[in-house]
Amino acid sequence: MTRRIDDTGFGDISIVQDDELFCYGMDAVILAAFAAERIRRKKRKRHRVCDFCTGNGIVPLILSHKLQDAEIVGIEVQKRCFDLAIENIELNDLKDRITILNMNIKEFCRPKFDKVNPLENSFDTITMNPPYTKKGCGIQCDSEYKNIARHELLATLDDFIHGSAVLLKEKGDFFIIHRPQRLGDVILTGNRYSLALKELRLISGKANQEPNLAVFHLIKNGRPELKVLPQMFLREKNGDFSKEALKLYE
Repeated sequence: MTRRIDDTGFGDISIVQDDELFCYGMDAVILAAFAAERIRRKKRKRHRVCDFCTGNGIVPLILSHKLQDAEIVGIEVQKRCFDLAIENIELNDLKDRITILNMNIKEFCRPKFDKVNPLENSFDTITMNPPYTKKGCGIQCDSEYKNIARHELLATLDDFIHGSAVLLKEKGDFFIIHRPQRLGDVILTGNRYSLALKELRLISGKANQEPNLAVFHLIKNGRPELKVLPQMFLREKNGDFSKEALKLYE
């Protein structure tokens, strides 16, 4: 097992990463920055955020830096990843602001019979960096942990979007980072659960490359009006980070 402590680039926040698990990438940084910018516009005194597929806790950690008054909950299904997220919250002394839950979103969002879901309609915002690949598709790797992080083995995009509709308050915001190829799935599934796609931003590695990521912003019972934002690229032609990429770390 190879473990290391990395500097996140967000203030004094550090993160323990385990190479046997799924280490975070730029998609988590993009997601957190995109969501935080829109949360700040609302100017709420207390904002409740839930992060699905929280992994080692990177999105809650970034959000805690960008949103000083936010109350943040992360949900992670894999016990070992959950334990690592807890370790990272404690490492950064954020136990009073971030809570991590170990559960499958399917069970959490679909209570049966007389069970009460205490977090139903309780979040202003949900963020999610989910598995990108449908079950049975793509290349499997040797690590079960990484396969679960990359493939929809324990929950599907439908489960996650359904879960967000349950947990969000009326007019709450749902931010997803995913592959552009899943645009149709996001729109159709969002409509099924009364989540309207409001903003779309495509992201590419360089200006002359096809986009390989997309950020989706949906609103619970929002009006069906889509704004397509200018495409973002992460690096200049010479390989340096673009101004927009550097701005993500502000």
